[in-house]
Amino acid sequence: MQSAANALSSVRGLDESIGEVYQRLESLQSEAYDLAETVRDLRSAFDFSPEELDAAESRADQLYRLKKKYGATVEDMLDYLDQCLKELDAIETADDTLILLNKKLKKAEQGVRTAGEALTAARKQAALDLEARIQQELRDLDMNRVRFSIAFEEKEPSADGCDIIRFLMSANAGEDLKPIAKIASGGELARIMLALKNVLAEQEAIGTLVFDEVDTGVSGRAAQKVAEKLAQVSRRKQVLCVTHLPQLAAMADTHFSVEKGERKGRTYTQVVLLDREHRKEELARITGGAKVTDALLNSAGELLDNAENYRAGL
Repeated sequence: MQSAANALSSVRGLDESIGEVYQRLESLQSEAYDLAETVRDLRSAFDFSPEELDAAESRADQLYRLKKKYGATVEDMLDYLDQCLKELDAIETADDTLILLNKKLKKAEQGVRTAGEALTAARKQAALDLEARIQQELRDLDMNRVRFSIAFEEKEPSADGCDIIRFLMSANAGEDLKPIAKIASGGELARIMLALKNVLAEQEAIGTLVFDEVDTGVSGRAAQKVAEKLAQVSRRKQVLCVTHLPQLAAMADTHFSVEKGERKGRTYTQVVLLDREHRKEELARITGGAKVTDALLNSAGELLDNAENYRAGL
């Protein structure tokens, strides 16, 4: 194209058509130069090195392996990285954190012990009042020689404070105080439990007290004292009492007879509300056994009269 343009350059003035051809050759030559530059630019834009290709493929492979291990997406992997960085920071600052936590622990322990000491002091003050009340209740139950005490023993702080508390008693003069469960007889234990329930129920929103076999090992004068105490308690709380003692049964405001029987191969329980005459018969029965005599009935009537007079005076 350049040779043709050079050949026509010297003769382009001889004829108008030759000049036109020359002009067209120049235009084509300029266009060809422009196209060549454009091609070179395009080629340079797509130029890459084998090293860059290897690096890109290696990076893509690394990302694939990371996704399989640490998360399905880049966001998941970045979250995992953030978590690991936090854990690493925690490990690197573990000594400082341990010192800080130990300080907080000592402060908390001091707070617990302070609260425990305050609780112990309040308990010991309340124990003095409780001892006096229980001692009075025991005297009312004809246990004048019994000594009752509340003992404190220190323990490691826990949810219930810093004290191991034991109820102690001495049944006879000159004997050391020992745990109630180890030395109390059946009758003593029954009356001590009655005393405890009576005193503690005053401080609680308990509407009903149930005494099952509170007369165990109790008879005579002691039985009468227990009956009177139950009558006193019944003026503040509802009292349900299961008993085989005539003194306790006679003291009740309401008396039910509970009997077990068998009918058609099945065991049943029958509960019957007793009127005064049937109460006399029941009291005579539990006093004298299977044979109810007139003397026993008269004695039962006198027992009921005495109980009614006692309740009327409360």
